[in-house]
Amino acid sequence: MHLPFILKDTPLFNKAVIIPINFVALALVISVVNHRKESNSKPKIFILMTFIMLLWVDFAYLARVFGLYPDIAEIFLRIVWFVIPLSFYLIYLVSVHLTEQERKFKSLSYVLFVLSVALGLIAGIVNPQGEQLIPFLVGVLVLVAFTFYCVLKPKVSQPIAVFLFGVVTFFTANIIFNFIFPIFLQFSEGYYLGDYSTIFLLGFTAYAMLKLEAFDFRTFTAEIFTIIILSIQFTKLFFNNSPAETAIDLGVFISMVVFGVLLIRSVNKEVQERLKTQFLAGQLRELDARKDEFLSIATHELRAPMTAIKGYLSMLLDGDAGQLSPDAITFIKVMESSTDRLIRLVNNMLNIARIEQGRQVYQMGLVNLAAVVKSAFEEFQLDAKKKNLSYTLELQPDLDDRIYADLDRIHEVVGNLMSNGLKYTDQGSVAVRLFQPNKGIVRFEVTDSGMGIAPIDQTKIFQKYFRVEERMERKTGTGLGLYISKVLIEKFSGKIGFNSQIGKGSTFWFELPVAEKIENKPKVLV
Repeated sequence: MHLPFILKDTPLFNKAVIIPINFVALALVISVVNHRKESNSKPKIFILMTFIMLLWVDFAYLARVFGLYPDIAEIFLRIVWFVIPLSFYLIYLVSVHLTEQERKFKSLSYVLFVLSVALGLIAGIVNPQGEQLIPFLVGVLVLVAFTFYCVLKPKVSQPIAVFLFGVVTFFTANIIFNFIFPIFLQFSEGYYLGDYSTIFLLGFTAYAMLKLEAFDFRTFTAEIFTIIILSIQFTKLFFNNSPAETAIDLGVFISMVVFGVLLIRSVNKEVQERLKTQFLAGQLRELDARKDEFLSIATHELRAPMTAIKGYLSMLLDGDAGQLSPDAITFIKVMESSTDRLIRLVNNMLNIARIEQGRQVYQMGLVNLAAVVKSAFEEFQLDAKKKNLSYTLELQPDLDDRIYADLDRIHEVVGNLMSNGLKYTDQGSVAVRLFQPNKGIVRFEVTDSGMGIAPIDQTKIFQKYFRVEERMERKTGTGLGLYISKVLIEKFSGKIGFNSQIGKGSTFWFELPVAEKIENKPKVLV
């Protein structure tokens, strides 16, 4: 049977490119399989498409290499004619799976499969030429048309657009170099440009699949880069001029294979560890959210009974239920103190839940901070007196203390810092200061002569639920006050901090911008 192309030799470019194409195709298969998700059929289809297309490319190349041996070349060409329709069918099948339309086009896929197999068998037997090509081309164009139909029917995403670009490139190159040039221009030397456009289709298809699978670019890059370098080194083996040079290049190639495999494994292991860490972090965030939701509900339900208990204890102390013995009064006062702590804990948890869930409502306005500090200072006079502490307040004369904040919330912060200073100071003094370090800032400080904070604990002092171990052994508390204070001060565009040394006490402070720096100032609240 007449062969359309019989070449005595193949161009150097043809020889140099055929091996890298096979290596790159192998790299793409490895990458797609390596990044596949469980129960996903796309990688299997891609592997089959790559295998069929490599049969097309490699046997077309071999048919030209053995062009001077017609019987052998004819066998290779019959294989090429058989796999061409299957290649176009698999491109269609990839389009269906990439667009998640397997069920919708299930019947059509069976019909097109039968069509492609029939075309392949007929072409492999007949080896079409001239007018015999027309039915073959019509069948192939049907497969091409349904490929575009499946891709363009749904909304085209970025990965699908990349795949579509690869399909168009492949189709165009084959139409020009494998049909138009040989049939109409009698020019067959550029056939390999159509065949080798396969690598563009496989590359863009692999990218689209990996993009849809949310692949890691680092692993993909390492795999492709390694395979490309190996293909270049392997190709070099066929262009050596001496056995010694070939032996050296072969040793280099084997070494590169070993190091390439180690590189890919190392990068993949690192990526997997990072993905595992991200997954665990996501689970922790979900658990933390559920915990916060539970605490919000629980504390909300606890507040009402705690308030009722406090009310009845107060009534008992006031004698509403009759005269109580001194021991009973002592016991009830202990219960009342414990109830107060529980109520503070419940209120703090509710505040945290509202703040972190974005449900906290702030009544923002101009506040005279000096008035807030004086009010809170007076509230703790009795506590300081009970502990026989020196308790002082220093206000800078001519102080510009107007800030933009929520009155109740800033009062809460001031109270937290004063309460902590008194709570953790057993002897000595607690000094409260309000002053301006510069014209645009007002600074509040509470300095105590207490036990101080160890350096190892200072980095955690504003964390939620954190309490210094030495203080936990001696004092009650929730570990929430400073955390809430930090959140609120930052909400009001300020900053908060402290200075502390073991055995020399601590100074907790916050700074807020004065209201003159804020436009559209509302009415003063205090």
